[in-house]
Amino acid sequence: MAYDAIQYDVSENVAEVTFDQPDKRNALSQALIADTIDALDRAADDDEVRVVLLTGEDPAFCSGGDLEEFQEMREQSPVELLEEASTDLLKRLAEYRKPIVAGVNGDAVGGGTGIVAGCHLSYADPDASFGTVEIRIGMFPFAILPLLRDRLGDGRALELALTGELISAERAAEIGLVTEVAENPTDRAREVARQVASFSPLTLRVGMRSFRETEDMNTTKAIDAMSAYRAPIYKSRDLEEGATAFLEDREPEWEGY
Repeated sequence: MAYDAIQYDVSENVAEVTFDQPDKRNALSQALIADTIDALDRAADDDEVRVVLLTGEDPAFCSGGDLEEFQEMREQSPVELLEEASTDLLKRLAEYRKPIVAGVNGDAVGGGTGIVAGCHLSYADPDASFGTVEIRIGMFPFAILPLLRDRLGDGRALELALTGELISAERAAEIGLVTEVAENPTDRAREVARQVASFSPLTLRVGMRSFRETEDMNTTKAIDAMSAYRAPIYKSRDLEEGATAFLEDREPEWEGY
């Protein structure tokens, strides 16, 4: 399937999704949002795909909302605004059951910061900037704030939302918004994505499911729930193969069950 606003490619069990509207600094246009949602759903349903990598065509990762479409949104009804497509994209990230790695090749502001917060691992260019600048134009980062809260905690999330300040990649790493600052962030993200994708598909699937389903549990309940997820892994062919391969000093040949 061809896309208008993104590139999509699968290689070595990694689905690479590249925001491809560089003339708009990969702003969250309706086309880019719709294409990204479709690509995420496509990757989720593809057994060949074990990890998703998100990145952007230079010069930016994602510059947030598309101001050219802003006036059209202001003319929508409250019901239409509640069903606005970017909300669906953020929900996809919040609920996604496969690992998502971001190669933040440039600025990620507004909704772009929200997307980074929704990825499981992220590698950022040293010159990239982050922040929720919505308050500067009389808006509040309503939709992305839950993702920022999950990633940073209440205090840091509110600090970004209320000040509208841009922070550096180094500062983003310090507060936990990004995993690492890297000179070649997309290459680094691709390296990590392929490393993760090289592991047992069964373990990745069960591990991510257990992670998602225990997010809102208290620690004691989460320990019990996580322990229950160990049973299918203990009985799996992949664990037997992994242990045998380790003892024989060779690469395992996963079967996914």
